[in-house]
Amino acid sequence: MIKRIELVNFMSHEHTVFELSDGLTVLIGPNNCGKSAVVSALQVLCSNPPSTYVLRHGAKECKIIVETDAGDRIIWSRKKSGSPKYEINGQPFDRLNRKVPEELHKILRLPAVQADKESYDVHFGEQRAPIFLLGDKEKAAAQFFASSSDAIRLVEMQSLHKNKVRKSNHEVERLKRERATLETEIKILTPLEKIRARADDCQAQYDELQKREAKTVLLQSDVKQLIRFSARNAVLEAFSKVLAVVPEPPEIAPTVGLKSHLKQLETLQQKQSYVQKSGEALDALPNPPTINNTSVLVHSIAQLHSLDRQSTRFQNNLAILKPLQEPLPLRNVDGLKATIGDLSLATHRVKALLQQSKQLAKVGEPPQLESPGELRSVLATLDETLQKQEQLNQLLVSTSKDLAVAKNAFEAWIEDHPQCPTCGSELSAHALPCGSDATKEADDAH
Repeated sequence: MIKRIELVNFMSHEHTVFELSDGLTVLIGPNNCGKSAVVSALQVLCSNPPSTYVLRHGAKECKIIVETDAGDRIIWSRKKSGSPKYEINGQPFDRLNRKVPEELHKILRLPAVQADKESYDVHFGEQRAPIFLLGDKEKAAAQFFASSSDAIRLVEMQSLHKNKVRKSNHEVERLKRERATLETEIKILTPLEKIRARADDCQAQYDELQKREAKTVLLQSDVKQLIRFSARNAVLEAFSKVLAVVPEPPEIAPTVGLKSHLKQLETLQQKQSYVQKSGEALDALPNPPTINNTSVLVHSIAQLHSLDRQSTRFQNNLAILKPLQEPLPLRNVDGLKATIGDLSLATHRVKALLQQSKQLAKVGEPPQLESPGELRSVLATLDETLQKQEQLNQLLVSTSKDLAVAKNAFEAWIEDHPQCPTCGSELSAHALPCGSDATKEADDAH
């Protein structure tokens, strides 16, 4: 049995190898791809006819190489100018004058059948040609049967072919009836395409409504957040009105070197305490003699007077703040309390620093500092909150417009479809059919 076929520069095959499987091998492919050339190659190999047409265009030599499962190797070759040659299991055969070596038929067993000086090819069937003897004249068939020792088998083959043709005709009729049945079913099911299209359209509209509903939920959340911001804005506005009554705090004097000044002040206070104790201890003593240098004592007395004046000014400020009314109640006062606490602490520090700076007025002034007051930070936060409120107001207006457009489109669709095309339930812009399993299935169909 042939196991391998190799074609080199043979017709349309430049170099093609076929590994044949056990049993039946079928070659499939589009037209003009070289399927028939494989059959032609085996015919040329077995009969060695005139074969100048099989050489591939532009090639100098073509070959047909066949291997069998018994290990035999047969090579047929032909050059552009020359006669065909054979090589069977390494033995060359040339100058054959269109004959075939006997060794070839012993291996392949594919010779033409001779019957009364006529030759019949029973191994190869031409493309678009009838089965063997069916297309020949009756004389040729009778002559072949008369000279053939296997005539009975050929008659059986012919009868078997007729049975197959009869069965094929019955199968064709059955397929025609089945085709008519299928065409009838297709005609009945044709409206399903329109129904499916309408169902897909309803599903798309339902999905769009679901998306808009989800978007509406998000917008409602934004509206709630906007309401909270508006309430907070109202609280901040009330707080700003309360703060508008409060006079501007005094500017903070430069604080560079304040630590050293505080140390000097502490030293002076210690000296003052020491002087007071010394004075109490010396009260019982008689008047001392006249002191010539009293500049230190005069300086300490001046400092005491300055401290007394600062205390009086602080009391006056408290009296001014007492008539002020209580501020409006606030909802969210945690952050405001913290800010007011910071402002109060800063105010006390400012007042303390003012007192200390007045006491140390004679000390050289330090370099000026920037004034990043915490009140400016609060005002900046207020401006940022107002900007966010404006953005949320714009978003609310845009969302309201989108919601109105969606509502109008949905109401227009309800007017065009007052009843469900599937279940027949009434539809409205405020409620869709729901509640039971049947209506739920109708909703799913929409």
